[in-house]
Amino acid sequence: GNKMFGILIDPGAAKGLIGSDTLSELINNVLKHAKMDKYIKRRTSNNKFTGISADPQQSLGMATFPIGLKGCEYCEFSCDVIGGTSSKCPALMPLSSMLSAGCLISCGFFANGDGLFGIRGDDGKFCTQRLLFTDSGHYLLPIHHFNTPADEKLNRLMKDDFNKLKDH
Repeated sequence: GNKMFGILIDPGAAKGLIGSDTLSELINNVLKHAKMDKYIKRRTSNNKFTGISADPQQSLGMATFPIGLKGCEYCEFSCDVIGGTSSKCPALMPLSSMLSAGCLISCGFFANGDGLFGIRGDDGKFCTQRLLFTDSGHYLLPIHHFNTPADEKLNRLMKDDFNKLKDH
C-alpha cells in the first residue's frame, strides 16, 4: 500500500501513544506542510508503557498536536511519546479518547472494508471521517484534511445509522 499519515484506532491501548520517529515524520510531512507545527505542545509525563515486549518503557513526554479532520474547525490529539526500539510506533488512539469525544464507529461500512468514524461535536452533530482499512488489518484515521469541508453525504449516512441505533 501507500504510506499514509494518521492515527490507528486502537481501543485496547491504555493511553494515546506515538513513537518519537513517527512524530517527527508526522511533523515534517503533515504539520509543517499545513503550517500547523507551531501549535504543537509538549509537557512532561511519568507514564510507563508495556507492549509486546514485557520491558516497561518510560514516556519521553506528552505531545499535543493539531489533526486535520474533514469538517472540523480545529482538533487536537494528545499522546505520550516513546523512543528507543519503539520510536517507530504508530500513533494509537485509545478507547478513552474516543469515549471523551463521543465517537461512533461503523466497521466494514464500505465494500473494501473501510469504516465510518463519527466524532460528536458540542452541538451533538457528527463530524464524519472515512477510516481506511490498512494492509495490517487496522483502521487508520487520516489527519491531513486541514480546512477541508465536511463530506455531507458521509455525515448523512452516519446520522441515519445513529438514528436507527437510537430507535432500537
